Amino acid sequence: MQFDPAVTAKLLRAASSVGMGVAQPVTDLRRALNILGIKKVTSLALCFSLCEGSMTPGPFSKLYRKVWLRAVVQAQASGDLAAMIAPGRQAEFFSAGLLSEIGPLAILKTRPNEFPEFLAGEEADPTNYASGSELSAAILAHWQMPESFSEAVRNRWRSLEELTHLPVESDLLLSHAAALSAATAEYFCQPQKGMALVRIHELADVLFGLKQDAVQSFVERVQGHVMENCDLLETDISTWGQPSEILAVAMEQLSQLAVTTLESTIEQGLAQQVNQENQRLRRRVEDLLHRSITDVLTRLFNRAHFDDQLPQWIRNARGCQGTVGLLFLDLDRFKSINDTHGHAVGDMVLKQVASAVKRTTRESDFVARYGGEELVILVANPTIGSLQGLGERIRAEVASELVTTATGVVRPTVSVGGSIVDPVHSLEAASELVHSADQAMYLAKRNGRNRVEVWSVLPHGHQESAVAEEMGWPMFSSN
Repeated sequence: MQFDPAVTAKLLRAASSVGMGVAQPVTDLRRALNILGIKKVTSLALCFSLCEGSMTPGPFSKLYRKVWLRAVVQAQASGDLAAMIAPGRQAEFFSAGLLSEIGPLAILKTRPNEFPEFLAGEEADPTNYASGSELSAAILAHWQMPESFSEAVRNRWRSLEELTHLPVESDLLLSHAAALSAATAEYFCQPQKGMALVRIHELADVLFGLKQDAVQSFVERVQGHVMENCDLLETDISTWGQPSEILAVAMEQLSQLAVTTLESTIEQGLAQQVNQENQRLRRRVEDLLHRSITDVLTRLFNRAHFDDQLPQWIRNARGCQGTVGLLFLDLDRFKSINDTHGHAVGDMVLKQVASAVKRTTRESDFVARYGGEELVILVANPTIGSLQGLGERIRAEVASELVTTATGVVRPTVSVGGSIVDPVHSLEAASELVHSADQAMYLAKRNGRNRVEVWSVLPHGHQESAVAEEMGWPMFSSN
């Protein structure tokens, strides 16, 4: 250092500054070393050496000064914070703060053409400082500076949650001070001061127990000390303004942010409310639709929905040249059940029979309560044999049911009538299908109940007509 007049002169000026409390100007480097301490002299000498020649006018001078000012503010903030929480480590904290930006400064010194892009990336998102922090930490390690310096530089931009959970072997005070000092530098050096002020207060409160008044005093003290040393450290703070002016800018930014956040929250809230209301209305419509087509007692489709669906089934069958089958079920002696056991038991029997029918049919079949104790089942493209078989399975399933009541056991049975129609050859297929199935059901009752009768409304010559004639099934004619 003694062979570099410029660095020596700056060190002597630093030792003679008001903050050092000396009565006479320091003119000897050894005395400056005693006053400043080896760590502070080393860090000052390194930074003075790095700055030398870069502060001269040139295309990158303004950018260099910007980063250098950030380093100076961090150094002063760290030193002032150490005076409050660790008085014996003031020079150490100052040095760590001053060297925190050595990475970006080195980039500007060695690769100046890459610096504007590097700096722009950092300013766009403070978390991008991690790249500069890693470079600074690597340089400090190469210079054999204390490992705690590198750790503090890396930890500057960690979240409050991360800072409170650093490893116990870390120098927590130095890392916490580095984080608060970095936030202080953001407050003074960056345009967006509001969020920096919020971070300062959060870190100061949680990490150091400093409340609002103490934090404001700390920030103003840092600004005052930076102003005192601006000539020595070649920093330009002419655009800063008074502490109250800087605070006013930060508070205005926070106010605008609060308004924007509130508006966004309101918009999101309204959008969420509209979405919730739409979902509620959709569920309500779906519920009303379900209720409008569902029988309340049996939970099967109701008569109105059957009347709507039957023409659609006929059209579909006509379009694919298929057939439609219908089973008509009627509970046997249901009036006697109501008279003997009461209507509540009658309702119970109806529900149990409906469940038995649903268990026996396929999902593609359409099951509805036609009215009273009558149920109907639409089947797509059946044969006479398959419709007869389905009717038999339903009859047997219902006959196996036992309904135990206070007045005795009820064994329900059903009479089943079935019919098949070919819509291609019938203009009145829907009415013919219902009428013939109903007639077949009454035939089952006349023949002893608890049985299945299937009729066909298929034209002569149809393959199923031949099968019906061969099996002895009656052919129904609407004429």
